[in-house]
Amino acid sequence: MKKKRILPFILSALLMLGTVPAAAEEENTAAGTENQEENTDASASQGQETVPERDPNLPDSYYEPVATNSLEGWPEGPAVWADAAVVMDCDTGSILYSKNMDKQEYPASITKLMTILLAIENSDPQERVEFSEHAIWGIERDSSHIGIRIGEVLSMEDCLYGMMLESANEVCIAVAEHVAGSEEAFVQMMNDRAAQLGCTNTHFVTTNGLHDDNHYTTAHDMALIAQAVWQYDLFREVQSNLTYKIGWTNRTGEQRWLGQQHKMMLNSTQYYYPYCVGGKTGFTDQALNTLVSYAQKDGKTLICVDLRTNGWQNYYDSQSMFNYGFDQFHQVTVGAQAKAPGFSFLPDDQELGTGITVTVPNEVSADSLTLEGSLENGTLTRTVSYKGYTVGTQSLDVSENISALLESSPALMAKQPASVSRAVEAITRPAPDKTGFIDRVTEAFSSLPSWKYPLVILLAGIIIFYVIILIFHIRRKRRRRRRRRKKASSRRKQGQQRRRT
Repeated sequence: MKKKRILPFILSALLMLGTVPAAAEEENTAAGTENQEENTDASASQGQETVPERDPNLPDSYYEPVATNSLEGWPEGPAVWADAAVVMDCDTGSILYSKNMDKQEYPASITKLMTILLAIENSDPQERVEFSEHAIWGIERDSSHIGIRIGEVLSMEDCLYGMMLESANEVCIAVAEHVAGSEEAFVQMMNDRAAQLGCTNTHFVTTNGLHDDNHYTTAHDMALIAQAVWQYDLFREVQSNLTYKIGWTNRTGEQRWLGQQHKMMLNSTQYYYPYCVGGKTGFTDQALNTLVSYAQKDGKTLICVDLRTNGWQNYYDSQSMFNYGFDQFHQVTVGAQAKAPGFSFLPDDQELGTGITVTVPNEVSADSLTLEGSLENGTLTRTVSYKGYTVGTQSLDVSENISALLESSPALMAKQPASVSRAVEAITRPAPDKTGFIDRVTEAFSSLPSWKYPLVILLAGIIIFYVIILIFHIRRKRRRRRRRRKKASSRRKQGQQRRRT
């Protein structure tokens, strides 16, 4: 009986001992599952850090690649909101930063930099500019203006300040009519000047930048225009002022005060940048915000172009690009060796003209740069590059330089006189004259003093009259000869008939 009572207790104990390993296994399995989940979460978070998701608050343009970041040995530049942007060293022309710099964009009011350039090059600051009806009413009513009236007269200097500070659209048309006679003729001057500067993707339709689908430029081309106008003292003075007063005129006794609109120059704004020395703003619904800025620091002058940006982010873009340009680059000078076909008679270290100053990353020295040249029609074009990327060019008329060099180094001629003479002749030979006869006559006529014009016209009239008389005389002689021949022929026929009869 006692054994039967003890047996259930023994069986219960055995069952309890059997469940302990199972429970332990379940715990281990659960713990392993938790650890696996934790590891999976950690791996997922690491993957998210490696490939971050795009911030929905940033435009797609912010993530577009910066072209110069792909250059070997080039410092990485900042990401910017602009659809297209460029930073150029104003003194050397070297491009330090580029993002879609050759992409066509609408410029809006930064167009006025070209208008101002032509105004400075083709007029005097004290010239008087009268405003036509077309200038006043030829702009959109809600666009920028300074309230000029029909028939009002301003000085060209007043007009420059009106265009630069207040972006006055009616002033642009008046300046165009004053300089070229019409807005259309002035626009042609704008396009011609752009081509001279090397702008390859620019076409102007308006003088003020008001929208037209065929009015476009690029960040690179705008940098070239900004570099050209910066060379003039008058422009640098105008664009650096924060305010300007236009006094009373023939149409109003009131004074007009103009104010600087470039916020990087105003220390009262959050966009103030202490190194900014000027620039031009722009906006249309199609172009969005556009901005050209100049900044100076440590003896360097940089140009920044920022195109198609939403809001005032273009100021932050420009500041980050300026900081990049000032902090990461320096200027070096490359020797002026010939380095071109046709100059084989010169020593390898022989220099022509002056050296070429370029802007390169801080770690790069002049020895790391490559100098190449090409010769065409007596012009030597040198190209300086760093690992295949062009950082500077120089064009030189070598005719005078070669002649001076041979005079100062007679040993060159004594070395190989025949080959040197042939090379010099090929280098200095002038391009063939393609001017036609009519062009030469026109040029000769235009070079005469004005008082000789009546005499030349009178002489030409006499010659023409003589030629006409001579032609009539010759024709009359020919008619007489034909009549005589007819008479002689008829007489011969009559004589033959008589003989037959």
